[in-house]
Amino acid sequence: MNAINSLSIDQIATFAPAVISSVSSPKVKENYKHYNTSSLVEVMEKEGFYPVSASQVKVRKNAELRKQFAKHAIVFRDSKVNQDTGCAAQIVIVNSHDGSTSYRLYYGLYRFVCANGLMVGSEFAKERICHKGDKNTIDEIIRISREFAEKAGKINKQIEHWNTIDVPLDKQIEFAKKAMDYRWGESKAKNAYSPEDFLEAHNIEDANNNTLWSVFNKVQENMMKGNVSGQTEKGRRVRTRPVKNINRNINTNRFLWNLAEEFEEELV
Repeated sequence: MNAINSLSIDQIATFAPAVISSVSSPKVKENYKHYNTSSLVEVMEKEGFYPVSASQVKVRKNAELRKQFAKHAIVFRDSKVNQDTGCAAQIVIVNSHDGSTSYRLYYGLYRFVCANGLMVGSEFAKERICHKGDKNTIDEIIRISREFAEKAGKINKQIEHWNTIDVPLDKQIEFAKKAMDYRWGESKAKNAYSPEDFLEAHNIEDANNNTLWSVFNKVQENMMKGNVSGQTEKGRRVRTRPVKNINRNINTNRFLWNLAEEFEEELV
């Protein structure tokens, strides 16, 4: 039974029109095979994963035409929740009809306590299928989805382990600094904020909790959702923006997960 407030195809198409497109860009190569993303919804639901959000990149030139081909993503969430970690598995499927990306599948987690979509960064959590028509795409996606689901136990054990690792304050600040460096690089924008800003808790479970899992979640939530206030060198008040871009969202999540794995090795 679906206990998730899943989206209908019409709702998905509102956020990501390219999902229902049956045509590809005229600029793609001859061996390019069009795969309609909407055909996956029913298949994924049969596997126990339901669509909960959708998005696509914005296009400017020839917007009405090119939005049919743009890169887009659908997030499918498992109807089962792990009671120990408070997380449910997610599979993010990315596609486009302009040749800019292959079919890509990412395994992630959804943490209900803070409504975060957490992307797992481990290598086994990413797969891609080329638009060449040399594979049965639906069967391949089902196979990959099932493999991801089988990995859920390993990920949950990793989370449980992170919950046993206390992170000293200096290492918490180092974690937040590295997250800031990843987002802003050498830009002066990061000088408007302090690492402590990204260690602020927004729920009871993370308040006064300094385990690696909690530190990861605090930085991830503040980094991804934005709304962190700061002040520039000239005294102007500023706020961070949420990460909405598909690629940036995925890459930032994966970076933070990999960073937590590095800290795990240092702290145990």
